Amino acid sequence: SLIHLNSSVSKYGILRDLICVLIAKIFCLKVVTHYHGNPLLFKKNNIVTLFILKFLCNISDFNIFLDFKHISLFDKLIKRKSTILSNFIDDRSFYKLSFNRKFNNSNLTALYVGAVTKQKGIFELIKIAKCHPDIQFRVIGEVMGDLVGYKNFPNNFIMHGSLQRPRVLKYMYC
Repeated sequence: SLIHLNSSVSKYGILRDLICVLIAKIFCLKVVTHYHGNPLLFKKNNIVTLFILKFLCNISDFNIFLDFKHISLFDKLIKRKSTILSNFIDDRSFYKLSFNRKFNNSNLTALYVGAVTKQKGIFELIKIAKCHPDIQFRVIGEVMGDLVGYKNFPNNFIMHGSLQRPRVLKYMYC
């Protein structure tokens, strides 16, 4: 049997993920750990969490990172095989958006897709939205940790929550 663990690489989530992998190992299960957060934050800020992350990487049978920058941090630290698997948005989607559209300055929209957390800069995005009321800010993603129950959003800041891929692409093209 094989377990595919999606790790948010958050401060407390990494400990939860480690416990899950340890339990899987008790039952002799193979574990592929897919890291969706930013492990580079731990390199600078928290030695204990970095140690837990390194341990998680080493006891997982296989590790998947989002890009070369993240995998390169662990290449020297871990003994297990690793690979890169980018996010689900195809780069060709960005090409279509960037070069095949004409923008009307009076209807600008800023789109954020990802986990809605302090670590990902959501409070900075809220400040930017407050300074630019003429731009509509759309945020798509699961609200996590310190933002659950937060309600002090400006009128031009729309929270959509988690959406399926077709709806995310719809907002990217609109």
